[in-house]
Amino acid sequence: MKTYEAFDQTISNFKITNVWLCEQTGISESSISRFRRGKQGLLTDDLDNLLEELDESQQQFYYSLLMGEISDGAIASMLYALSIKLRPSHEARTYPTDKVPA
Repeated sequence: MKTYEAFDQTISNFKITNVWLCEQTGISESSISRFRRGKQGLLTDDLDNLLEELDESQQQFYYSLLMGEISDGAIASMLYALSIKLRPSHEARTYPTDKVPA
């Protein structure tokens, strides 16, 4: 699923309006509408701002749509990268690449 499709499905599912998102973020209604239809991209910062306005359950729904097509190996790699980011730097270790699930 493409980013704009997951975003549109999330916004539709939770009955969030482009007007409300525009008011919260300052991103124009037309930009939000074109993004939702896949007619225009958004800057990463703009997408981040839109997603920050969603509550936790809405964000989880959005990310679950995106994660639905990611392999177990890719998820393992992302989780490992997050653990390194969150772990104090003196504890950083290298990940045994031969143990990553496919």
